[in-house]
Amino acid sequence: NKSLEKSRKANTKLSKSMRGTAKSAKVMSGAMAKLGAVAGGALGARAIVNLAQKYIALGVEIAKTSKRLGIGIETLQALKIEAKAGGVETEQLNKAIAKFGVNVGEVAALGTGEFKNALDRLKISLVDTGGTVKSIEVLLVEFAQKMGNVADQNERLALAADAFGTRAGPRILELLPLWAEGLDAVKKSASELATITGADQIRALEAQQDALD
Repeated sequence: NKSLEKSRKANTKLSKSMRGTAKSAKVMSGAMAKLGAVAGGALGARAIVNLAQKYIALGVEIAKTSKRLGIGIETLQALKIEAKAGGVETEQLNKAIAKFGVNVGEVAALGTGEFKNALDRLKISLVDTGGTVKSIEVLLVEFAQKMGNVADQNERLALAADAFGTRAGPRILELLPLWAEGLDAVKKSASELATITGADQIRALEAQQDALD
């Protein structure tokens, strides 16, 4: 049976690509359980391959976005979960954080711009005591904390727009009180709403994609 043989080959290839760490094996066992459930139904071998590809693609997308935005894999997932709960879609959140990162880079390189004025107003330094530019994660939390000291709503809106863009700024503003509590608090809150996949597990899915390419 060609379909059955194709299914066996797909499962074997996926399994081999996951034999790096114990955590990877755990991820794959969960995936195989899902795949097996599909295989036992009417959808057959093609559905197994499709489901595996979607499962891997999701992990790869998270990993790529994490690298692009300069945000940790687990932190990114938590921010997305909390954003969605607050009515902010993933694409808008990604664009907002990307804009924040561009602003940070511009100020670090040129020392000018509207975001520079916002940082000065909030008394935020881009560099730590050792002279190294702070990470995006650290700066997001610091920005959120300092925004808590701004009472005037119009000024808050203007500062959020300078940081995250005119469209996203007002929406992100609503998320800042939780961000101000720190990223561990964000992760804890998000984990109560949805599952956060571990960074090692996401990297294992990246490895699977590389193996299948």
